[in-house]
Amino acid sequence: FESFVDAASGYTIVLAANYHDWQRKQVNSTVFVLRPSTLEPVVVQQVETAAATDVISFNVLGASPLRLVGFANFHGPAVLYKWTGGASVSAFVIASAGQGYVSGTVAMDSEFGSGFAGTFQVVDGGVVRVQISAGGSGYFPAAETKLRFGAGCAVDDSACTGTEMTGAVVAIEV
Repeated sequence: FESFVDAASGYTIVLAANYHDWQRKQVNSTVFVLRPSTLEPVVVQQVETAAATDVISFNVLGASPLRLVGFANFHGPAVLYKWTGGASVSAFVIASAGQGYVSGTVAMDSEFGSGFAGTFQVVDGGVVRVQISAGGSGYFPAAETKLRFGAGCAVDDSACTGTEMTGAVVAIEV
């Protein structure tokens, strides 16, 4: 195990080198963030390793501080990663457009990170584009994306931007 405080977010990060699970050599090692209120570890990322026997993190001095994370693998070469930490959201990849959506807002559902704002556009009910207006900060890979209605979704639209589209009726034709 190795731990450090992420300079960008202030969260405590714990790295675990996983050797094997008695079945495979390729076992992911784990990156945890400690929940500030309870210090409970929350998995935020899995890192591909080959029977990792040790993990280390260190700062490289220079024009700007750079943190590197390294894993010593028993069944392969050691690997070194640049730590990017809790970051802002800068891009989305639409894996599937879905169906039945109307244009609305995008929210990030994560106890780590804040300040994200965005909207999405649809064509024929499928999501085709996400526009980020504020990337926020402190987000980790486990953050979940939520699609919500935009302003003007109803006569009384006070709840529009907080209502997810999952399971919602977006159009009725009579």
